[in-house]
Amino acid sequence: DVIEVCLDESSPLVDNDLLAPIDTDEITEWDNVVPSIRSAQGVTEDGKTWLVPLSTGPHGLIYEVNAFDEPPNSWADLYDPALQGEVALDGGGGLTPLAVTALAMGIDDPMAMTPDQIEQVRDYMIEHRDQFRTFADSDSDTINLFKSGEITLSDGGLGTVSKLQKEGVDVAWVAPEEGALSWICGFGISSE
Repeated sequence: DVIEVCLDESSPLVDNDLLAPIDTDEITEWDNVVPSIRSAQGVTEDGKTWLVPLSTGPHGLIYEVNAFDEPPNSWADLYDPALQGEVALDGGGGLTPLAVTALAMGIDDPMAMTPDQIEQVRDYMIEHRDQFRTFADSDSDTINLFKSGEITLSDGGLGTVSKLQKEGVDVAWVAPEEGALSWICGFGISSE
């Protein structure tokens, strides 16, 4: 069976023998996949390919243009006390808010945190939970929060910005100075 797999799911599925390796010789357009995406950890590991990338995108900051004299440019801006109650954080199944908060705290590689760093990030999020209007469960949630004027800043992707702009909401997207996150999803093959 072919299943949709995203990078954050790939390693746990591989570790539990739930994905079968893919023979890329059977993928006619494999050599046309951008090399950095084709070789991303989770797409390939230990010399085996586990998913065929289908979609990818950057994850940065979305902000209401008229709400800021200067555009936000850091993940730490999500935690700016002056914006308390005007900020949403992408729920992202737990991994995205952890990674975003780690970057806001100055942790360079949120995908390789130690248990102590994860605990520090968790404690920071608990301590600052009142900063956020909500944790958005989907792009649609984020769109509705901006459209209703409930938030002026969130993390998210370019697709969300495009949808908001098409609906007349004056928002922009920026890659934070610490670097944007990215996501890759594609097709894998169940081992069962």
